[in-house]
Amino acid sequence: EPSERLPMRPGGVANLRDHKWFDGFDWAAMKALKLDAPYKPIVKSKKDLANFSARKEDMPKQLEYQDPGTGWDKDFASA
Repeated sequence: EPSERLPMRPGGVANLRDHKWFDGFDWAAMKALKLDAPYKPIVKSKKDLANFSARKEDMPKQLEYQDPGTGWDKDFASA
Protein backbone atom coordinates (compact mmCIF):
# COMPACT_ATOMS: atom_id res chain seq x y z
CA GLU A 1 0.00 0.00 0.00
CA PRO A 2 1.67 3.28 -1.11
CA SER A 3 0.31 5.19 1.88
CA GLU A 4 2.34 2.92 4.18
CA ARG A 5 5.68 3.73 2.56
CA LEU A 6 8.04 5.62 4.88
CA PRO A 7 8.16 8.93 2.98
CA MET A 8 4.36 8.97 2.65
CA ARG A 9 3.74 8.73 6.40
CA PRO A 10 3.61 11.77 8.70
CA GLY A 11 7.20 13.00 8.94
CA GLY A 12 7.83 12.60 5.21
CA VAL A 13 11.33 12.00 3.89
CA ALA A 14 12.80 12.38 7.39
CA ASN A 15 11.32 8.94 8.11
CA LEU A 16 13.55 7.51 5.41
CA ARG A 17 16.67 9.43 6.47
CA ASP A 18 16.18 8.43 10.11
CA HIS A 19 15.57 4.73 9.40
CA LYS A 20 18.10 2.42 11.10
CA TRP A 21 19.11 0.94 7.72
CA PHE A 22 20.69 4.31 6.88
CA ASP A 23 22.64 4.66 10.17
CA GLY A 24 26.01 6.16 9.37
CA PHE A 25 25.01 7.29 5.87
CA ASP A 26 26.34 10.77 5.09
CA TRP A 27 23.28 12.56 3.71
CA ALA A 28 25.13 15.91 3.60
CA ALA A 29 27.88 14.40 1.41
CA MET A 30 25.23 12.94 -0.87
CA LYS A 31 23.49 16.30 -1.20
CA ALA A 32 26.84 17.97 -1.91
CA LEU A 33 27.71 15.25 -4.49
CA LYS A 34 30.84 14.37 -2.47
CA LEU A 35 30.25 10.64 -1.88
CA ASP A 36 32.98 8.25 -2.98
CA ALA A 37 31.94 5.63 -5.50
CA PRO A 38 31.45 2.21 -3.85
CA TYR A 39 33.42 0.56 -6.68
CA LYS A 40 36.16 2.08 -8.80
CA PRO A 41 37.29 -0.16 -11.66
CA ILE A 42 40.95 -0.17 -12.62
CA VAL A 43 41.42 1.40 -16.04
CA LYS A 44 44.52 2.11 -18.12
CA SER A 45 43.17 5.27 -19.74
CA LYS A 46 39.98 7.25 -20.30
CA LYS A 47 39.30 5.09 -23.37
CA ASP A 48 39.97 1.71 -21.69
CA LEU A 49 36.92 -0.51 -22.28
CA ALA A 50 38.36 -3.67 -20.70
CA ASN A 51 35.74 -3.62 -17.94
CA PHE A 52 32.88 -3.61 -20.45
CA SER A 53 33.58 -6.62 -22.62
CA ALA A 54 32.97 -10.16 -21.50
CA ARG A 55 35.56 -12.81 -22.13
CA LYS A 56 34.40 -15.80 -24.17
CA GLU A 57 34.85 -18.09 -21.14
CA ASP A 58 32.55 -15.80 -19.10
CA MET A 59 29.69 -16.04 -21.57
CA PRO A 60 26.79 -18.40 -20.81
CA LYS A 61 26.53 -21.65 -22.73
CA GLN A 62 24.64 -21.18 -26.00
CA LEU A 63 21.93 -23.69 -26.75
CA GLU A 64 21.33 -24.83 -30.32
CA TYR A 65 17.74 -24.34 -31.47
CA GLN A 66 16.03 -27.54 -32.48
CA ASP A 67 12.91 -27.05 -34.59
CA PRO A 68 10.13 -29.28 -33.25
CA GLY A 69 8.57 -29.38 -36.73
CA THR A 70 5.15 -28.21 -35.53
CA GLY A 71 5.07 -25.18 -37.83
CA TRP A 72 4.34 -22.79 -34.96
CA ASP A 73 6.45 -20.16 -36.73
CA LYS A 74 5.18 -20.61 -40.31
CA ASP A 75 3.58 -17.12 -40.45
CA PHE A 76 6.68 -15.33 -39.18
CA ALA A 77 8.50 -13.02 -41.58
CA SER A 78 11.89 -14.30 -42.63
CA ALA A 79 14.83 -12.55 -44.19
